[in-house]
Order: sequence, then structure tokens, then C-alpha cells
Amino acid sequence: MLRLTSLQTRSQTRLVVPSRHLMEHHQRLKWRCYRHARRFSVVKVNALDLFGNLFGNEGGGSKPTGGRTSPRVLTPSESDFVQPLLQSTFIANREIGVCYQMSVDGDSASAFHKRCDNAGPTLVAAFTNDRVVGGWFPTEFLSSDDYKESDSDFLFVAQGNTFARAADTVAIVEKTGGVGPVFDYARGGPQWGATPPGLVIGPPLSPVGGGITGLDAEDTALGTLRTAKSTLGKNGSQYAYTSNNEDSLFGDGVREVQLSDVVVFC
Repeated sequence: MLRLTSLQTRSQTRLVVPSRHLMEHHQRLKWRCYRHARRFSVVKVNALDLFGNLFGNEGGGSKPTGGRTSPRVLTPSESDFVQPLLQSTFIANREIGVCYQMSVDGDSASAFHKRCDNAGPTLVAAFTNDRVVGGWFPTEFLSSDDYKESDSDFLFVAQGNTFARAADTVAIVEKTGGVGPVFDYARGGPQWGATPPGLVIGPPLSPVGGGITGLDAEDTALGTLRTAKSTLGKNGSQYAYTSNNEDSLFGDGVREVQLSDVVVFC
């Protein structure tokens, strides 16, 4: 708002009234500032968020949530199950929560990515009729239809159909092939290893485009996270047999199962 300005001279005080031209110029300037204020906003950026993924394939900074709902707090049984598995990872000392649960958020690949994309590294747990299986995914999901090389990812298997029952029987399935891929399907869930995968949860229903090969993204059908496949220890798998010498996380010779739930910790 323009104000009448008093100018003091040696001999007198006089009022300076702004001209019409000056007032119109002032209004135009205010409008330009308003338009620019709408176009630009100030965003606080954490240095780890900005540079976390530039140096190496794994890791990242703190977890931006964007439009996602914040991760929920772990239950005691979830914490007892997850914490020992995370001890060998670089998020061992971070506070984690549940960013996705299939039985709550939906079983489609789009529901999974809505909750998990840009959430940082994750631990994924999937429930069969009598086991909890899953893996450590050391890179973040971005719906990229691409893969990253990793030598720190691993799979696990436990006996029991709840976290509380399975916590005492968790066994890590080591990666034996050295550096290998973990896949981030835009229309599917996570995959550990190339063909045949050590574990894939929610495989896309048709070939994948983007950074891998196959049809264009718009022609790719959405997978459901209720389906999972596993091959261990042979036929090119990069993961060892289980401690019971089984060639699948689901049991010896069992290649595909239907899952009752999937929980992603981030």
C-alpha cells in the first residue's frame, strides 16, 4: 500500500502525493510478484536426500513421503521379527515403520508402488500358508522398470504363519553369485535376481518395457502381489539353497504360491 510521504526541507515541510502513473506501475509490480510467488515455492532440501543416490547404487537419504501416508509404527511382534534381519544392513540404526501391507492397502502393483516408491531401502515379508519369506531390497522403488546391481541383498525364510511364531526360526538365504540385479517393476512388485529369480513377488503379467526389454509400458498388465515365485541353488539362481537344502523359499520343488499377505518395512 502506498503512503503519503513527508519530506523535510530546511524551510518547510511538504506532502508528496504519488501520481496516477506511479500508482498504476505499483499495481503492475504487485501483480507480477504475486504471479511469481504462485509459480515458485521454497523447499527445504536435506543434503542426504539430494545426493544420497548419486554415489553408488545403494542407499539413499532420509525418506521423503510426498503424498504418501506416513509409515505406521511397528507392533512388538513385527519389531522382534525385523530387527535381527536388519542388523547387517545400513539402516540398522534407523527408525522404521510399515509403509505397505497388502491386506490393508490392496494387492495391485499400483497400490504397492503408491505406498513404497521413494520410501528408501526396504525389507519385504510375504506370508504363505506356513511360512514367512522375503528379502532385503537395498535400493528404493521408483517404478523405473529397471534394475540395479547389488551384492548386499539377501533372502530369508521362517517357519510359521505369523511374525510371532516365525521369529525364532528365521534363516537368511545368502547370495552366492556375487553382484547381481534387483528389479523394480513399474507394473509388478520386487524381484531378487535375474531369470530364474530367487524371489519375485507380484510378477508383471506381460513382458516389461523401460530399462529392461519387452512391450511398451502402456501395454504391460499390472501384476498382483498375491502371486510369488522362487528358485534357489540351481538353474542359474544367484541364491543358495535353504538351510534345509530346499530349492525354493516355499519348499523343495515348489515354484509358485499364492500369498495371504505382504508387509513392507521402510
